[in-house]
Amino acid sequence: MPPDTPEPASPAEPAAQPGDDPKPADDPKPAEVPKPAEVPKPAEESKPAEESKPAEESKPAEDPEPGEESRLAEDPGTGEDPGTDEPPPAQPTDTDPSAEPPADRGRGGGASARARVARGATLVLLAVLGFATVVAVRSADPSHSLATASPDQLAARLRAIGADDRSLAAREGRLRGERDALASSPPAAAQASPGGDAVARADEFAVLAGTVPVDGPGLELTVRDPQRSVDASVLVDALQELRDAGAEAIEIAGVRAVVSTYVADDPGHGLIVDGMSVSPPYVLRVIGAAHTLDQALRIPGGVLDTVAARDGAQASVRTSDHLRIDALRAAPRPRYARPAG
Repeated sequence: MPPDTPEPASPAEPAAQPGDDPKPADDPKPAEVPKPAEVPKPAEESKPAEESKPAEESKPAEDPEPGEESRLAEDPGTGEDPGTDEPPPAQPTDTDPSAEPPADRGRGGGASARARVARGATLVLLAVLGFATVVAVRSADPSHSLATASPDQLAARLRAIGADDRSLAAREGRLRGERDALASSPPAAAQASPGGDAVARADEFAVLAGTVPVDGPGLELTVRDPQRSVDASVLVDALQELRDAGAEAIEIAGVRAVVSTYVADDPGHGLIVDGMSVSPPYVLRVIGAAHTLDQALRIPGGVLDTVAARDGAQASVRTSDHLRIDALRAAPRPRYARPAG
């Protein structure tokens, strides 16, 4: 009897292929396609926040499992075409200069342009200021005015400077001589005779008070003013200059000038000296060192220059070795002061 033949084995179920979906044995209905478990969403890949993180961008994407690829291919709800050959969008890397967002590049370009414009404006402003400074310095520099002066103007200026220099040198010599003479002369107290000191002092006070006539060397200053352009300030300055130069007695248009003398304007007529109205020409007679008084009137910017600057006015000086002043003032009678004793 032939040996028992084994029963043919039931055909084995084919092994599940990577792309086949598992089907239940007892369910005749087609199996529902399960939704993919881990599907990277395109929206998450396009988020700017994830693009700006270099660490996450540099990680390679995980490959889906074989079963998941087949399910993605059969799932119509995903809207993706598995057959397309379009490569995934390139992710920016740290070393790619084009990965910088366009907005950042635009802001950087605008800032650079504004910086260039600001530098240019600053350079132009500095150039203008430098040019203005040079012009101002050259205008204020006396050497620049001399460089632009004509030969005649230069010659006139040199003559004026030379005359002033000679005048100052002569005045210096005279003052030195006077200083030496005063240093070598004995004191006035030694020259006074016994009992004559009081008389000498009384005479000095009488001269200063203008109660006695005086004579001696001096000068005569005449101011002509046909246009009435010389005011009281000119004569006040003249009195001050003459007193500073050593004038001992002064007469203004017939009025003896003393310590309390004042000069005021008299519109339409001339001037008022100690209450008396005087009209031009104004003649001042002064007793003192004639040459010293003359130089005091001629200093640059002094009395003669001031008169010459007035419209139509002229001033002249005449020195004399002997000049007399007869105008007198009444002796003042003090109202409140009494000798202390």
